[in-house]
Amino acid sequence: MKNTRTGGMTTMGILNIVFGAFGTLFSLLAILSGGLIAVVGTAVEAEMGAEAEGMGSMAAAGGGLFMLIGLVSAVFCILLIAAGIGVLKVAPWGRKLCIVSGGGIVLLNLVSLFGSGFTLSTIIGIAYGGTLLVLCFTETWKKAFAPVTQSDNFPSAASAASPSFAAIPAAEGTPGTSGTPGQSTTPAQASKSGASEEPASTGLPGMPSPSNKNQDNDDVASAA
Repeated sequence: MKNTRTGGMTTMGILNIVFGAFGTLFSLLAILSGGLIAVVGTAVEAEMGAEAEGMGSMAAAGGGLFMLIGLVSAVFCILLIAAGIGVLKVAPWGRKLCIVSGGGIVLLNLVSLFGSGFTLSTIIGIAYGGTLLVLCFTETWKKAFAPVTQSDNFPSAASAASPSFAAIPAAEGTPGTSGTPGQSTTPAQASKSGASEEPASTGLPGMPSPSNKNQDNDDVASAA
C-alpha cells in the first residue's frame, strides 16, 4: 500500500522548496560579498600603505568567513529543496533530508544569532527549522514516510508458490472410476462379456476359423 500525503505535508514540502530557493540565492550573494570584501580590503591596504597596515588581512579574514558561511548555507538550502521534493513524493529519504536540512538551518542561525544578534531572518530560520524537526519526529510523519515493504504490493512467496489442487482434474484411466475416458473393467465383467462373444479368428490369411472347420466336418459325415 502506497503511503498517503496529508495537507500539512504538502504545505511543508512547498515551503521547503520556496525557502530553499531563496536561501540558496542569498547564500550565493553572501559568497560573492565575502569575496568582494576580501579583494577591496587588500586593494585599500596596498594603496594606503602603512596607514592601512593590517586592513587587508582583516578584510581577507572577514570575507573568508562570509564565504564559508554562505557556502555551508547554500549546501543546506539545496538539501532543503531536495527535502521538499521528497516530502511531496512521500519518499522515506524526504524525511531524512528534512531532519538534516532543518538541523543545519537551526545551527547556522544560532551561530548568526551570537554574531549579529536578533534579526528577522535569524528568527524565521530558527522557527522554521525547529518546526520542521518537530514534525519529522511525530508519529504521523514516521508512519507516512515508513518504507513500503514488498509484501504490501505483491502476494507472499508462499501463497504464490503453493499449487491449487482444486483445479487438477481426475486422472484418466483410473480403475473403478465411472464416467471417465479410458475406464477399465473388472475381471468378472470381462468374463461375462467374453462368454457371449464368438471365438476369435486366428488372424492368419487363407486359414478357416476353428468353428468353420468343425461345421465342414459335420457336413461331410452327414453326406456319407
